[in-house]
Amino acid sequence: MADQQETLSVGGLLAGLWRARWKILLPTFLAFVASAIFVSVVTPSYRASARVLIEDRQTSFNRPEGDNRNNAGNTIDELTVRSQVEALRASAVVEPVIEDLSLKKRGEFNPAMRAGLLSMVKQMVGLGAPLTPSVIDERVKQRFYDRYSVFQIDKSRVIEIEFNSEDPVLAAEVPNKISASFIEMQKLARSDATSEARAWLGEQVDSLRASVSEAEKKVEQFRSEKGLFNVTATGEQGTTTLSTRQLSEISSALSDARARRSEATARARQIRESLKSGSAMNASDVLNSQLIQRLIEQKVSLQAQIAELSSTLLSRHPRIRELSAQAADLDRQIRQEADRIVKGLESEARIAAEREVELQAQLDALKSNAATSNEDEVQLRALQREAAAQRELLEIYLSRFREAAGREKGEADAANARLISPASVSTTPYFPRKVPLVAISTLAMFIFACGVNVLSQLAAAANGATRREDDETPALHRERDFDRAEPAPVAETRAAPHFDDDDLFEDDVPESSPVADPVPVAKAAALPSVPAISHQTRCVLVAPVQTSDATYTAALQLARSYADGHDRVLLLDADFGRSGIERHLDLIAGPGLSDLIAGKAHYEEILHRDPKSRLHIIGAGKPQGDPMLVAHSPLMDTVIDALAETYATIVIVTSPISQAAEGLAMARHAREAMMVIGEGVTEAAQTRARERLAAAGVAEIVPFRPAPKRRLDIQSA
Repeated sequence: MADQQETLSVGGLLAGLWRARWKILLPTFLAFVASAIFVSVVTPSYRASARVLIEDRQTSFNRPEGDNRNNAGNTIDELTVRSQVEALRASAVVEPVIEDLSLKKRGEFNPAMRAGLLSMVKQMVGLGAPLTPSVIDERVKQRFYDRYSVFQIDKSRVIEIEFNSEDPVLAAEVPNKISASFIEMQKLARSDATSEARAWLGEQVDSLRASVSEAEKKVEQFRSEKGLFNVTATGEQGTTTLSTRQLSEISSALSDARARRSEATARARQIRESLKSGSAMNASDVLNSQLIQRLIEQKVSLQAQIAELSSTLLSRHPRIRELSAQAADLDRQIRQEADRIVKGLESEARIAAEREVELQAQLDALKSNAATSNEDEVQLRALQREAAAQRELLEIYLSRFREAAGREKGEADAANARLISPASVSTTPYFPRKVPLVAISTLAMFIFACGVNVLSQLAAAANGATRREDDETPALHRERDFDRAEPAPVAETRAAPHFDDDDLFEDDVPESSPVADPVPVAKAAALPSVPAISHQTRCVLVAPVQTSDATYTAALQLARSYADGHDRVLLLDADFGRSGIERHLDLIAGPGLSDLIAGKAHYEEILHRDPKSRLHIIGAGKPQGDPMLVAHSPLMDTVIDALAETYATIVIVTSPISQAAEGLAMARHAREAMMVIGEGVTEAAQTRARERLAAAGVAEIVPFRPAPKRRLDIQSA
């Protein structure tokens, strides 16, 4: 094993590489020469690119009426840009460029001008397709597409057009021609769309003009047939039909006649009642009469004279009697005038009543005709609406037709693409990059040759180690670092197997372990499989003679060796006085076996997983009184039996046999044991420990002595 380590060392590998230096340098030099020849012979290719920005270039001055878009963000989205990328790959854009640049006359694109030996042989034997003009066109287009690429720059509306060619000028001309052809194609497409729209609108306008004329004729014809003439009233807006206007005027006149009749009748009745009551002078019509006003004035003057003369003359005086007679005559005249006014009002009321009757008759006649005219008006309005709709549609189409004609004549349609970065002629070929290509090829061959040499050394070392192991005695049967112990008189024992230092692995020892070096442990095969009393689970006891930090290391390695066999293995710490397995593995202290027995924890709370294997671990837990009582508890038997139903192997770590009785109490669950013999343990102590284990029912006892503390060094000197 030491020889194998030596061959696998870094120094050995470097020495092997030095010995095989010519096998490495020769292919490296050949790769250098081949790559140098390649970059010198191969025809260089040049690449050029142009960039096109996709944007809405229409402004408020050339945008069609009714288009309310204010910015390009409302029209140019991700899908639009992708569509433009595909449009740039279309044959309609590429073919004019191929024809314009006469690529058929270039051997780079035309296979007929640069036919190889293989192509000539195929043509001679009839395997190759004849180079007809259509085949040549297809080959030229295919080679063009092989050198042509279009893609969108991430998170932008910019499209990059790339082309590579043996001619740097051609490599720059193609992207510029493609972009110009693409922009011109967009302009033509928009112009064609405008022309098509104008032609279609012209047809629609002609058709609508005929429809509008026909609809208006139907309206006028129906109005004439039904007599639904429109009239306009003075001082009013809008027009109405003649029948409607007559009906409205007669209704107004009838209302006026009724009002006048009612007013005259009321006034006559008021004056007549005033005459009967003697207060006719209070009526407004009487007071407004000038004759009555003069008679009243004369009466007032006579009454003043009578009053003046009455102071000196008696009532029978002729003068007084004359004046009184005149006053009475004035009263008679006033009543007569008032009676005439009443008769005039009554006559006016009779005239108004007759007018009312006449108007009512006319109104009734118009109403009878209105029922028929209303139906005609409904039909007339329907015809008018149809004519108005046709007229409005004609105006809209006519406006759009004029706009389309103006845009077509003024060439107002702009492409939604703009060349922002034209392609320029490159002076440096993009392929081959001579220095990087030669350097990478040489370095790759050097690394490959070194790797092949290292792999061959590793394979040779592995084969040599296998042959040496076949010739040597297995380490499992060699004795080392163990004391020969006499078998116990009451139980059959056998010597523990020894292991070479090379069989130890430094990773098996936790960094926090107090043991400085790994400890050789008896392998699982060294312990015979003895079934338990009540089940088929294998139960192995790891019992130290005296307190030893190597106990947990030995138990952990033994349990891991069982777990490596893909069995369900449990490491159970029953040393209730120390609880060392958690400290040994740097686990967080928590409830354990004693807490489970005391009913203070559940099974899922005490179970841990070994980070380096499939091993499960249960710690000792917190002290719960006398450890002896815990070990002898009937619940302990129940717990062990329950665990035996789950695990194929249980490794139990107990307290020292010579110092604590609970270790022997746990021995009743195992039929085999590993007795850990630490430094300074006498033969007498070992014998007593074996006797106690045998008395506890352990059938197989394997003594185990830890190796002395030493420093592992797997690196060869």
